[in-house]
Amino acid sequence: MHGRFQYYQNSFSEHLQEYIRPLLAERIASVFGEERSDEFTLDFFADAVVCAMERWLLAKECMPSEEFLEKIKTLMDESARFICRELCQVSRSRKNIEKTE
Repeated sequence: MHGRFQYYQNSFSEHLQEYIRPLLAERIASVFGEERSDEFTLDFFADAVVCAMERWLLAKECMPSEEFLEKIKTLMDESARFICRELCQVSRSRKNIEKTE
């Protein structure tokens, strides 16, 4: 029985990943200001959302769906902005180092 549960659990995760990837790609692109998100960033956020959703669905007393979605949206936006700032800062630092060499 455990094997069958694992199959359905993986199937749900995979289906959810496929469903949310285009939505996340659009959201991430709007935050990063790019037309297309890179695969690593997209995978990272898709994994995070799927994991959070599975945890939420399995909770005995889960929060209302509207609250859950608002929290996910806020975390996604703030995380993406933070990562974007960090990447820009690293890029500027590298350019400054190259100029001094």
